[in-house]
Amino acid sequence: MKIAILTDSSAVIDENDVEKFNIHILEFNIGFEGGRYLEKQGMTQEMKREMLLENTSTPVIESVSDNELDSFFSDLKTQEYTDYIFITLANGISSFPKVLENYAKTSDLKIHVFDSYASGANQGYLVKLAAKKAAEGADVAAIIDHLKALRDNSATFLLSYGVNQLTKTGYMSNGHNSVSNRFLKPKTLMRFTNQGKLSMYKTHYREKSSYDELKAAIMPMYEKFGKKTQITLMGILNNKKYQEYEMHLNADFTDATIKVVEIPLSLAIFLGSKGIAVAVNEIFE
Repeated sequence: MKIAILTDSSAVIDENDVEKFNIHILEFNIGFEGGRYLEKQGMTQEMKREMLLENTSTPVIESVSDNELDSFFSDLKTQEYTDYIFITLANGISSFPKVLENYAKTSDLKIHVFDSYASGANQGYLVKLAAKKAAEGADVAAIIDHLKALRDNSATFLLSYGVNQLTKTGYMSNGHNSVSNRFLKPKTLMRFTNQGKLSMYKTHYREKSSYDELKAAIMPMYEKFGKKTQITLMGILNNKKYQEYEMHLNADFTDATIKVVEIPLSLAIFLGSKGIAVAVNEIFE
C-alpha cells in the first residue's frame, strides 16, 4: 500500500514538511474583479491587501472543475499510489469538499475525502499528522481514525472587526447594521462547528473586550490539554492588533506552544484585512 496525502492551498503547512513528507497541494484560484489568481503563487502581497479592503469587490474561492481535478490526479498516477487521502478546507466556506466527493465517486482511483472542518493551521496540522502516519506505514483506516481524533480535539476561532466583510461574502447569519458598526465598533467572534459550518460564537462586543472574549473561548481547551496545547495565531503579519494578541497569548497561556503564521487568503476573505483567526489543538505525537 502506498498512500498519497493531498490537501488544498487553504491549509497552513511548513514548506519543509511539504517536501519531507511529499505532500501534494491543489492550489485554489481566487476570483477578483474579473481576474483569476492562484492563491499562493498568483498574486503579490499588495494584491492580497487590496482584495481584503471593505470598499473593493468581493474575492471568492473559484470552483474547481472536473478537468482541473483530472489534471491534478493525472500527475500523481505516475507515482503508483494505491490510495489518496485528500484533507480539505471546511465545507462551510467552500463547496470544494462536496465537489471532490462527487468526483471521487466516479473516479477509478481510491480517493478518500476528509473534511478538516477548519481552514489554515488546524487543517495543516491534520495534513502533517496524516503524512507522518502514512510514512510510518499506517493504513487508510488507521490514518482516518487518527484524523478524526485530532479533529475532535481542535477548534478554530475567527475574529471579524465588524460585519461588513461577512455581509459581502454572504456568510453573515446575524449581526448589526452599519450605523451601529461605526459607533460601537462591534466584532464578531465565530468558530467552525463540528460539522464544518461557520457559527456565531459572540457578536457585538466592544473593541477593548475582544481579546478577553477570545481568551475565554480558548481556556477550556487549555485547561484540558495543558502542555499539549498548541495555539496558532493567523492574521496579516503587519496588523498591529495581531501583534498585540500574540503578546497576550504568550502571557496567558504559558504552558502552550504558541505559533504565529500568515492567514491563508482563502480564509482571510471572510474576515477582512484586520481579521484574526486562532487555531487551538492538542499536540499529537
